[in-house]
Amino acid sequence: MKYLPEASELFVVDRAGDAVAAAPLALQSSPINVSDRKWFRALRYEKVEHYVGRALMVRAIHSITFPVARSIRGSDGNFVGAVHVGVGVTFLAHLFHSLDVGSGAIVGFYRATDGAVIARVPLTEGQLNETAATLPYFAALANPEVKSWMGWSQNDGEGHLVSARRLDGWPLIVIVRLPKGEVYSGYGGGY
Repeated sequence: MKYLPEASELFVVDRAGDAVAAAPLALQSSPINVSDRKWFRALRYEKVEHYVGRALMVRAIHSITFPVARSIRGSDGNFVGAVHVGVGVTFLAHLFHSLDVGSGAIVGFYRATDGAVIARVPLTEGQLNETAATLPYFAALANPEVKSWMGWSQNDGEGHLVSARRLDGWPLIVIVRLPKGEVYSGYGGGY
């Protein structure tokens, strides 16, 4: 984990969901089976190649992370295992803040399949069930031909300028929202 400080855990599992390698090493003290986990079932039974789960609170370390997993396929294409990493949202918070899009901006990753929040800054435990599925840009980006959307949207009763983009090769949409008041703040205080 020294070289992946943003990762809270890493598993390599076989086709039955039994961990054959895990980090940190403390996780290896007892047998680990993840066959009941949503990410494992999606990779094995739904034949999903990449899985990005919604943000969740990890009870053991009391931090918000999201699962990222990829299937391992044999030469015949059959599922032989998976690699899973629990990614800490704090890593993305540093990345999002480095974008310097404005103090009132919201930057986030949402699942392209259902609009579930993966990571967002700011993000509180109360926002873990947030979804973008009801917002106009999500409906537009549901069309695989549409790669990006920009326009105005109402969120929480306030107008926001939104830029949304579907990420190539990943089931994710990245969204940047900036409140209308902040967009027009440099124009004499009125809009």
